[in-house]
Amino acid sequence: TNKQTKPNQQRILVTGSSGYLGQHVLKALTQHDNCDITAAYGSLASFASDTTSQIACGSSSTLNLVDQTVLDCSSETSVKTFFSDRRFDVVIHLAAMSSPFACEKDPKQAFATNCPLPLLDAVSDKDSDGSDEGSKTLFIFLSTDQIYDGFHAPYTEKDKASPINEYGKSKLAFEGHLINCHPSVRPIILRSSLILGGVTPLGTCRKQTFFQFVQDRLSNLQDTDFYTNEYRNVVFVDDIVKVISHFVRDHKDGVSDSNTPIETEVYNMGGSDKVSRYDIAQVVAEVCGLDAKYCKAVERSPPLSASSETLDSDKIIVRSPPDISMDCAKLEAVTGITMLGLKDMVESIFQPHE
Repeated sequence: TNKQTKPNQQRILVTGSSGYLGQHVLKALTQHDNCDITAAYGSLASFASDTTSQIACGSSSTLNLVDQTVLDCSSETSVKTFFSDRRFDVVIHLAAMSSPFACEKDPKQAFATNCPLPLLDAVSDKDSDGSDEGSKTLFIFLSTDQIYDGFHAPYTEKDKASPINEYGKSKLAFEGHLINCHPSVRPIILRSSLILGGVTPLGTCRKQTFFQFVQDRLSNLQDTDFYTNEYRNVVFVDDIVKVISHFVRDHKDGVSDSNTPIETEVYNMGGSDKVSRYDIAQVVAEVCGLDAKYCKAVERSPPLSASSETLDSDKIIVRSPPDISMDCAKLEAVTGITMLGLKDMVESIFQPHE
């Protein structure tokens, strides 16, 4: 457990560590020095053995894996037990119910998973006992560009968030609790676009990215419909890892003085290009030398108004925001990290050595 940490080790909890982003983040964190990392994951059976064989920790760092039976973020009992003998300097909360369809089908479960108040309460409680005066827990939350409605792009962080589907609503709900949380917690909210990148570094994953889907379809010469009229600033997984590492290191160096009120740290996190799924498919075809004739351009019909979508109660319709492209200048200014555009991402994944 967390009790054995050395005095100068930075104690980090990563939730959702067996997911796509989680594996990339975990691999990077283990290269940091002096970290005691607790990687919490759900029920991916192969994860523990895959990870243990794939990861060699950096000097003076340690890694502990805990599955859902040890920590279920949405269960008050589980969280209380878990935190009874553990404290963390940093929490990187990536665990989520990220399928908009699944969220629409079961909004109650979506809110329990995506707005895990027991986790936030536990992190706040651990710090309100007066020990470690002045040290805040950094709480990095992976939110989504789907908190925007898609009708007023490009969005800055000051624009109104008004999600049109349950996934966006559940993520925005947790943002609200984080922004108003106990002063012992320093929240950083990253509103991430669609994440793209190479395959997971530690082993299997329930779902890779849209890049792999496109490559698979075109390699197998399968006609595939791609939307031409839904836009996002797709973001490279390696860039997200850099952003998270930046905040983790900054926190360790005590860059933010705990007495200085910081403006709420909500950041749009997207790449430098506004693209549709059809654009992505075209670039993957070009870079991989695959035939783009299998990419079929289709328009997605506009989202229905909220009142008209429950006519057929058996049919689940996920309202999808048409254009959630974002202005991400604030994040770049704070981190100094320039996010890649689409072509650079595709080339770095599919032509890494040229």
